[in-house]
Order: sequence, then structure tokens, then C-alpha cells
Amino acid sequence: MIPRVSKAGRSFKGIVLYMSHDQKAATSDRVGFVDFLNLPVLASPDKVRDMERAGAIMAWTAMHQSELKHLHHHQTSPTKPFRQPGRALAQPVYSFSLRFDPGDAPKVDEALLRKAAHGALKTLGMQNCQAIIVQHLDSHPSHVHVIACRVDPKTGQTVNTQRDFYKLSLFAQKFSREHGLRILSTREQNNELRRQGQAAKYHEVPRSEWERRRAYRGQTQYRVEQRRREQQEADRVQLAGRHRQEIQNFKSLVTGAYRRDRDRIEAEITRLRTKLGATGLFAAAVRLKRKLTREEQADKRLLTSLIKTRDNCDRRIAELRTPFARKLRGERIALANRHAAELERDRAYFESERQREGRETREIKRRALKAAQAKAARGEPSPGDGANTPVAPVPTHDGPTRDTPAPASGDTGPEREVREQLWNRRDGRNPDRPHRPRKPRSDSRDHDPDRPRRRR
Repeated sequence: MIPRVSKAGRSFKGIVLYMSHDQKAATSDRVGFVDFLNLPVLASPDKVRDMERAGAIMAWTAMHQSELKHLHHHQTSPTKPFRQPGRALAQPVYSFSLRFDPGDAPKVDEALLRKAAHGALKTLGMQNCQAIIVQHLDSHPSHVHVIACRVDPKTGQTVNTQRDFYKLSLFAQKFSREHGLRILSTREQNNELRRQGQAAKYHEVPRSEWERRRAYRGQTQYRVEQRRREQQEADRVQLAGRHRQEIQNFKSLVTGAYRRDRDRIEAEITRLRTKLGATGLFAAAVRLKRKLTREEQADKRLLTSLIKTRDNCDRRIAELRTPFARKLRGERIALANRHAAELERDRAYFESERQREGRETREIKRRALKAAQAKAARGEPSPGDGANTPVAPVPTHDGPTRDTPAPASGDTGPEREVREQLWNRRDGRNPDRPHRPRKPRSDSRDHDPDRPRRRR
């Protein structure tokens, strides 16, 4: 069982609307059974309307939290003065889901889903809160969602949800053991570390990444790294193409807003400078005339104004370009960080696979040793002992033969029995070397069949 807690919210109407309908549709085909806890709602054939009524009641409870506290205080301690409550609860909506492994589909039914939902609410201390339990049929096996109001309808107190992830993880581990469901080894290890006071956090893997790693199972690390490099190169090419299009759009925007005016101003500045800086006898006579009529002073004032306007255009273009360039740089950095995280996850995946194979190898040896000790305690000779093993003559270098114990036919020892239980040839693993998967090799010097061979 996999519990997943959603982010606390404010709107009961929004979450009820999502839970009571199909995704991006007005139908309700995926809705299975609907149960109400501590809510005065009678079930009817119209499940959507019942859920809307229940959501409105929970919203009323959250909005009248202070009145509920006052009423509870008046009923329990009428002689004591009532202390005014603090600020109202900002996020009264609490929701989580319970999903199951596809291998547990034959065991998952409505009774199990109801029992799991009620047990999770009791673990969180919300057995007295108002809640809606909804079954969704759009997965295999079906899963259940729980919508709860964090305000106790009797006391008006807010239920504490600290360490809810840890509580639900312990509940999922216990519930899976009691009902014979799949148990996650990672959850057991993390819960043991938390029990010892160590920090242990499960890092969520995105769905797309999980699908990709699922496709990598049974493949070599070199092949996975090669595919990862190809995928990352495709991401970089896609980002570069999108950036080119955005840069082109930005240039068009700047050209339409400022560039044309700036070019016109720059041309006028060039013309005035050429006019004021003309040389020669005729130009000197014209300059004297313009000086006497004060036209030259007007041209100088116009030139100063145009230069200031051009500088303002340049400053405005720089103000637009700086955040745009920062945005592009941020996207490139984010992509590089994501690629580095993907490579680190791949490395951790293969490292965990090696550690898991090592643990299985140690488990094989431990169980074989335990079986041999049990047979020795019962007084049964184990296969392979020299007392009951047939003797076969083995030739020596000098020619005569010497008597040595012959190997047991078929290797029928306890270690072989335990190994056949944990290892099989269908999975492609070598019983003699469990730390390395068996691969067909055309050349004994090639350690990886997927690696390109060097020309000889």
C-alpha cells in the first residue's frame, strides 16, 4: 500500500468537484463507492450531489470553528470564563490517497479499501472528524481518496497533522503485513532509521522518470548510460531550438517598439553632425549666416535632445534584454541541474541493485548454513560428506591412481536447494555468480555485449 498526502487546501468545493468527476470531463464514470464519516448525509443514487452536500457541511464546520469552541467550552466548563480563540484555520482541507501494487489486485476489494481508509484516519487522529471516502476505478487495482476537515465538529479543535507522512508509512507497513500485501523494503529501512532517530526521506521520482527506469530493468549500465546521454542531448537540442525562436520573437518585439525609432533618431543625429561639422570656404560662410540668425544654436539644442532620446531608447532596450537573458540562462541552468540529478539517480539505482544482489547472496549463504546446521543437529548426513560419498579413482601425474571423493552428482546440497528457490534461469542470473547477470558472450574478452567492440 502506498499512501500519498496532498497539499493542504482551502476550498472543499474544488476538491469535491475534482474527486466526484472524471479528469477534465463532466462525467463520473471513475467514481466507485462513496462513504461519509460523521456527516449527516444519507447515501442516494446521486453520488455527486451527496458529495457536494458533504463538502458544504465540512465548509460550514471550518467557518464556524470559534462558535464550536465556545459551545464546547460552555457544555464542559460553564463556570470558567471562555478565552477567545486565536486566528481561524487558514487551510482546513486535508486529503490523502491509498494506492496498491498491481500484484495485490486479487486481494483489493471494497471491504479492504474501506478498512484501510478508516484505519488511516484513526492513525492520524481524525476518527472524530468529518470525512468523505471515495473510490476511483481508473487504476488497477482501484484506489481510494479521503477528504477530511481538520476541525473537530464537537470540540472545534484543530487536529494536529505533524509527522503525518511518518504515521501513514508505519500504518501502511503494518496493514500490508496483516493482510498479506506487497511490502516495500525501502519503507522498512526508512522507518527503522526514523525509529533510531536518524533522518530518512524518500525522494519522489517523477512518473516519466519512473517509466524510463522501469524500461531500463534487465539492461546493462553501459546501455542505460548511452540512452541517458541520447535523451539529454535531445533535451538540449529542443531547448536550443525553443530559445532561438524566443530570441527571434524578442528581436521582433524590440524592433517594433524601439528599434525603428532609434534608427530614425540615429540617422537624424548623423545628418546634424555632418551639417555642423562641414568644412571649406562656402561652409564657413553658411555657418556665419546661421550663427547670426541663431539657426546653429537651434541645431545644437536639437542634436543634444536627439542624443538624449537615443540613450533613453538604448537604456529601455537593455532593461528588456536583461531579464530575458536571465530567463534563458536560468532555463539552461535548470536543464543542466536536471540532467545531473538524472545521472545521479541512475548511479544510485545501479548501486542499490548491486547492494540488493549482495544481500540476496548473503541470505542464500545464511539459509544454506542454517539448513546444514539443522540437518547436523538431527544427525542426518549432508550430501557431499566424505563418509557416504562414492570414491572415484583420479589419475595422478605419475600414472597410478589415488582415491579421492567424487563430486556429488547433480549438486544436491542444501545450498543448491536454497539457490533454486531464490534464483532461476528465466531471470537471466547466474547462480554461481549472483552479483553479475548472465549474458551470452561471443568473445570472452568482451565484458559487455552492448559495448562497441574495438577493431583489430
